Amino acid sequence: MALSDEGREAIQQSNRIRNMRCGKCGATSTEIVDGKHIGGFEGLQYRYCGGCGWSTPVKTRQQRSGLK
Repeated sequence: MALSDEGREAIQQSNRIRNMRCGKCGATSTEIVDGKHIGGFEGLQYRYCGGCGWSTPVKTRQQRSGLK
C-alpha cells in the first residue's frame, strides 16, 4: 500500500520535530553544544536542553560508501 503525498509529508514533518524536541520536557528549544560546556566528553557534540538540563550525544551515521 503506497502512501499519499500528504501522508508522506506529515510523517516527514513529525520526524523533524521529534528529532528537535527535548527527551525529558518536550521543549523544541534544544541546541547543539560541545560536551565540555555541560560536563560531558570534550570534543563530542551533544543535543542539550537549557530548560531542564537534558542532554544526549549527537550520533552521525557512517557513510554508505564506506560500508562496501
